Amino acid sequence: MLGAAGCGEDTDVTAGPDPSTPDGVVSAELLDGRTFTASSLEGHELVPGTEVSLAFEADRLSVNAGCNTQSGGYRIEDATLVVADEWMSTLIGCPAELEAQDRWLAQFLAGSPRIELRDDRLVLRGADATMTLSAADADADSAASLTGTDWVLGSVSTGGTSSSVPAGVEPPTLRIDEDGMAELFTGCNRGGAAVGTSSGEQGPTLSFGPIRLTKMACSEAAMALETTVVSVLESGPAFSIAAASLVLTAPDGTALEFRAA
Repeated sequence: MLGAAGCGEDTDVTAGPDPSTPDGVVSAELLDGRTFTASSLEGHELVPGTEVSLAFEADRLSVNAGCNTQSGGYRIEDATLVVADEWMSTLIGCPAELEAQDRWLAQFLAGSPRIELRDDRLVLRGADATMTLSAADADADSAASLTGTDWVLGSVSTGGTSSSVPAGVEPPTLRIDEDGMAELFTGCNRGGAAVGTSSGEQGPTLSFGPIRLTKMACSEAAMALETTVVSVLESGPAFSIAAASLVLTAPDGTALEFRAA
């Protein structure tokens, strides 16, 4: 991924006015660690029942519009949002209207929309549409929590390629309770483990104790998926949450993307 320019601590961007002022000045530093969501737009109609989410983390942006999650580098330049040319995307098979919505969102962001931050409202103004998003941290109900949420696996990314759960295999699930105990379904077997959080070079990580599983025999596809899921969990994966998406990434780059049930 291409790194973002103009995000240093001593740049002119960070010296701009407070984001709550009327002119809505915004910088990458003010967006870092925040997630914004929108369920309607001006100038473009979303697929019913879907919303757009944008999650900012350092110089990277992750977006979702109800189907695949797309991510890549970004920067703020002359009050516009500029995204990198090369982005990654999961490859979940979705209905045609959701795939079309993904393409529209990618084109909208590639058009370098004007960007403003007014209190907890992020506004992106493109050539044909205006997107007004609410900060997830201003409304706890709009962002899923790591604990107490039933997470369902949607895709696995390995070596830059993403794939959905194999046909005929029940999607793996993960739930971490407040007491630090995790319940796990791997797509074949069920079990659990103690789990804690810590900080690593890649950000916050999960540390799983010994994972105890039943010993059922399943299809080859289900067993292969189980091996991947357990391997990522046992690796001490980095984790990130954007709206209703949880991504666990192993040190070797293998990533599990879960969606809140």
